[in-house]
Amino acid sequence: MIIYSILIFFCLLFYFLERKGKLKKTNIFFWALITGIFLVSAFRYDVGQDYQHWTDVYEWIKEGLPAGNYVEIGYRFLNAFIQILPFSHVYLLFIVTSAFIIFGFGYLIYKNVDKKYWFLAVFIFIGSGIFFASLNLVRQYVAVVITTLGIPFLLKKKYAIFILFTLLATLFHTSALIMIAFMIFYLLFKEQKHHKALIVIYALSILFMIVDLRQIIGWFQFMIPERWRWYLQSEFLTDRNYSAIVKQLVPNAILIFVLWKRKEMIEKNKINDIFILMLFVNVVITNCFYGVLVLLRLSYFFDVSLIFIVPVIFELLEQYDKKIEKLGKLGSLEKLGKLSIIGYYILLTVVTIFIMNGHGVMPYQTIFSTML
Repeated sequence: MIIYSILIFFCLLFYFLERKGKLKKTNIFFWALITGIFLVSAFRYDVGQDYQHWTDVYEWIKEGLPAGNYVEIGYRFLNAFIQILPFSHVYLLFIVTSAFIIFGFGYLIYKNVDKKYWFLAVFIFIGSGIFFASLNLVRQYVAVVITTLGIPFLLKKKYAIFILFTLLATLFHTSALIMIAFMIFYLLFKEQKHHKALIVIYALSILFMIVDLRQIIGWFQFMIPERWRWYLQSEFLTDRNYSAIVKQLVPNAILIFVLWKRKEMIEKNKINDIFILMLFVNVVITNCFYGVLVLLRLSYFFDVSLIFIVPVIFELLEQYDKKIEKLGKLGSLEKLGKLSIIGYYILLTVVTIFIMNGHGVMPYQTIFSTML
């Protein structure tokens, strides 16, 4: 808990110092923070529910056991490549995947977020749970980084290249194919086209928070690959945490605000429209399947949009505050928005990670503790 709290502290410290103009050489501090997060991820030991599983997979592949075929070919190749390196060890696998995931997200923030909001974006990366999920769902987050790196090509209408990025991601996690469906969704609804249809879809997702859609999945089980069918009877699908509906309040509020201000956000940067639609898909999926762990994993390809959307929201709030100075007597809208969102993600981390131990990332320990 302490190491995670330290990361959050420095995210917020650097953010507020930068906004006050007291932080020089922002680039250096940004990459230093990203490096710190990388070190926490890279040198973890037995952190994440699937940590031991990835260790087992590494050994299966090393021994040439059939069980090694359980994972996609890209991940198998990565394991096999690490095994032929000098001083090869499963620890090196976690170092390499951590480097790709953490520095990958760092690069995405560096390229797509205004410099003055870099540290806020890193805070959202941690506070929204993306970082903690990456400590557990290694294959999927390698795939998430790859698909997100392909987003600029979608904006440039280089659809073939975007599909190639998606197919590359499927070499690590087959579920990345959902991004091809998203490409079609984006082409249908980009730039305010059929905006009313989005409202209808969103309204239906609210309805489906009451109607349980899991029974419908059984009708399509013939389409599910054999190696995944065991999920149909597992607690990951059959159990539902109904208290998770509370977690939906803020994301839904953010989405409503974003849809309201969509035109302004697109005018600032056209890539924002892609992130808005990614956020839309994320909220719709999580509304429909809140509390059902296995189904929510599809949303992980889209919740990364929060990293890029929240900074734009803050910028809009700042501009809006300047237009209505009379509110200064009642309290700054900008400060209220910042405190609400920051407070929410701190509380979310405390409850889901520190108390409920989401993704099994507690307690934190390093590989060096095994050498003592």
